[in-house]
Amino acid sequence: MQFWGKACLAIIAMAGALACVAPAAQAQDRCTAYANEMVGLDQRARQMRCPGWSSHSNWQNHYNWCTTKTPAQTNGAVDTWSAKFDGCAFSYGGQGGGYKPPPPANAPKQDASRTPICKSFAKYLVTWRNKAIATGCTLGAVKEGSWSEGEAYTFCMGTSDAEFRTRSPQALGAKGVFEKACTQELRRPIKL
Repeated sequence: MQFWGKACLAIIAMAGALACVAPAAQAQDRCTAYANEMVGLDQRARQMRCPGWSSHSNWQNHYNWCTTKTPAQTNGAVDTWSAKFDGCAFSYGGQGGGYKPPPPANAPKQDASRTPICKSFAKYLVTWRNKAIATGCTLGAVKEGSWSEGEAYTFCMGTSDAEFRTRSPQALGAKGVFEKACTQELRRPIKL
């Protein structure tokens, strides 16, 4: 009987030791995942040249920081940096701060007579996009919707003659695309 008593005590002691090891292993797994996520975000943001990005890709520093924080604090940090990254990606059409849309291969030389129409087109495109966003629509699938006014102007000026003739000074084609995309996304009629 004495053997079984010692065996039971040994089993109980091992179970207690495993219970103490489990939280430490969970913290290591959590911090490994945190450091991987932060380095991945930093590298994507730097590749996109996000303006004002101030994180870093030092995996060990991210890991060490995580080990001194609660899960809620590390989740909050990931959420904050993810939101900054998403803001950069959305503001610049998923291409980052240094993105400039390339002119079409068959684009004619810059024709100064296009300037008034393209300026108007760019202004309206951004206006329609902002109105669509105000309805709650994310416009994730509409690449032109993420252009800045300058990028939309550059795009318009660089289109072929045939494309330019279809360009509306009020960007009515873009307005229609936004309305359709937002109507589908929000599942209610959207008129901008």
